Amino acid sequence: MTGNLVMVGMAAGRGESWTEILHGDVLRCTASFAGFTAGMLAGFRLPARTGSAALYGTLVLHLLFLTGWAATGTDPGTAVGAGLILVSAAAMGLQTAAARRMDRAGITTTFVTGTLTSLVSGLAGGGRTHAGLRTAVLAALLAGGAAGGLLLVWAPPVAAMVAPAATAAALLLRGRA
Repeated sequence: MTGNLVMVGMAAGRGESWTEILHGDVLRCTASFAGFTAGMLAGFRLPARTGSAALYGTLVLHLLFLTGWAATGTDPGTAVGAGLILVSAAAMGLQTAAARRMDRAGITTTFVTGTLTSLVSGLAGGGRTHAGLRTAVLAALLAGGAAGGLLLVWAPPVAAMVAPAATAAALLLRGRA
């Protein structure tokens, strides 16, 4: 989900037209983000004792994806492709909710996906603890993607320097701690 938020933010920063958005990466990334979030929400709303229900739901969604993939001859158009991405991402969201409910050491996810998982899990259960912070982290990622998109349009050489500069700054700050 990290890459999807970054891609949407970069598209916003580049000022893509609605035609480009509806036929490009933004549509696919938005479908993926929406499907993953919907899958997690559904998975976290299932009663805790039916954890396997989320996995069965995941299997059904995977089979639906495979059916759609086969029906298009593995060459879906833009709208159908986005729909298939949404279905596949929903399956992964359900799977993530099931794994999170197991609460076992070693079952982890990426930082941003974990943040989104924690946010949706809390909201699905009616809790608001840390929701503001988690939302702010996700918004910061989107804003960073938009800033990166602007840099790519207006100052490509500077855009290439951001990651090394941020890494160097983090190393310097770590050395002082």
